[in-house]
Amino acid sequence: MNKKNIGITPGIMSILMVFIILVITAFATLYYIEARREYNVVNKSYNIIEEYYKADLEAMEYINNIKLNINNYRNGDIINKSLLINDRQSLEIVLEIENNEVHIREYYRLVSNGMEY
Repeated sequence: MNKKNIGITPGIMSILMVFIILVITAFATLYYIEARREYNVVNKSYNIIEEYYKADLEAMEYINNIKLNINNYRNGDIINKSLLINDRQSLEIVLEIENNEVHIREYYRLVSNGMEY
């Protein structure tokens, strides 16, 4: 009786190694693409938040300037100010002078499509 020993030959091992390397390379490429996309999303969010806080700082400086020059305003004066955040958003503030004090009546972000936040 002739018995043939069927085992793993070097040719099969080479093909298996090439397949494993291709699979690992494919997964690495997918992870890289996903990481790059996430980085872009985070970077865009960071820029939006930075723009908002710059406009917020400008608004606070504007309000403080009015408080320093309160004598230039009369009781009951309403002051509207719009500060540009970026090309799609603005920061809207409405102030009222009452008894030589500045009261913030409205403070909101307006998006160009009309939505308020």
